[in-house]
Amino acid sequence: MTHVFIAKRLFDAGYQVEKRWHIDVFTFRAIDGGHVPFLGTRPWQGDIVYPVYLAMIITMSYFTYRWIEKPAREWVRDRLRVRRRGLASPSVVNA
Repeated sequence: MTHVFIAKRLFDAGYQVEKRWHIDVFTFRAIDGGHVPFLGTRPWQGDIVYPVYLAMIITMSYFTYRWIEKPAREWVRDRLRVRRRGLASPSVVNA
């Protein structure tokens, strides 16, 4: 889930660098009739960007796990535990 978000932010940053400082950041290649942007104007630049991209994905995945996934899982488990306890207790019979 974090891959696309981070890729979009990297490309947004690249477009801003091009716009503000007039530095070529992208290489455009024709793929399926369209011009597809790739980060870096030289192959070694892409080789630097992609490990950084991977590190950003791992870092963001750690934080989403720590602050979103784990608390949500614990919240669901607590709710299920309370519900099971409620079902196990004797119910009041309506007379």
